[in-house]
Amino acid sequence: MFKNVVAGRWTVLLARGLLGVIFIGASIGKLQDQAGFINTVTGYGILPYSLGYAYGIALPWVELLIGCCLILGVLTSFAAVIGILAAISFGLANVYAMTIAAGDSCGCFGEMLPMSYPVALAVDFVMLGAGVLIVLRRDKASFLSLGHRISSTGIACRSVLGRVFAMGAKFGLLAVLVLGVGLTLAGGEESPIFERMDDSLKRGVPVVLVFEMEGCAACDEQKPVVARLKDEFGRSVTFVEVDYASESEVVLSFGVRRVPTIIVINCKQHERYLVYQEFQGFTEFDVLRECLEGFLTTTPAAQQMFRGNDYS
Repeated sequence: MFKNVVAGRWTVLLARGLLGVIFIGASIGKLQDQAGFINTVTGYGILPYSLGYAYGIALPWVELLIGCCLILGVLTSFAAVIGILAAISFGLANVYAMTIAAGDSCGCFGEMLPMSYPVALAVDFVMLGAGVLIVLRRDKASFLSLGHRISSTGIACRSVLGRVFAMGAKFGLLAVLVLGVGLTLAGGEESPIFERMDDSLKRGVPVVLVFEMEGCAACDEQKPVVARLKDEFGRSVTFVEVDYASESEVVLSFGVRRVPTIIVINCKQHERYLVYQEFQGFTEFDVLRECLEGFLTTTPAAQQMFRGNDYS
């Protein structure tokens, strides 16, 4: 009797619904702050930066597709297999993160639901079990599924055209859901830092981005240096402090991987910011001053402003 209950269609339906909800919830949390999730993935250091970047972009969309497939009952077995592979990769990543003490939250659900690594690992086991059950009992996975109902309608038409229409209806429904939900969530508001940068660059004033983070000893050491630079170059340069922890979109745009990092922005052309020079880690005052002096004296518009400063 226990075996019948575990392998019964209601249990498989529950597993399908649970796994689908988990994947959709995870994708929503990531898409709301995809830049932050990409920073989390690349910050693990498990994958090369370019591969981690691609993984961070693709995963939320794949999760959303898997979740919609499972909830609707479309391509259920395929979605469950991909879900099993994803759950294994998540588990390995969580174990690795626990061994290196990589922060307090795994970022699995973004900022929507902060989750510790042990809890995330437990969820991974639940996902793995649900996926395996769906695959093993795939004959019952179509129970109460919209996909099965659409297929039955196509078969009832007793024509090739009816089956093609049913298949097209299923894939069309998936596309509408995934693209509709995904694009809505991924739209997000642009960081106000970009607006401030653009305004400065339009006036011909270069921008210096200072990436820092609370609790970073090197960042605390860098702050007095930046303050001195502001005193000397404040009239000719716009200094912008960027919180590495909260401004993930800006961090991702410039590929910043450590703090403190100081980036001198030359101008903006064809929607791209041109970086004049970048300094990673603590940088001495004289080095930064020499960089700004050299840059400003070679820029005609900025040179006039630069000469107005007192460097004595």
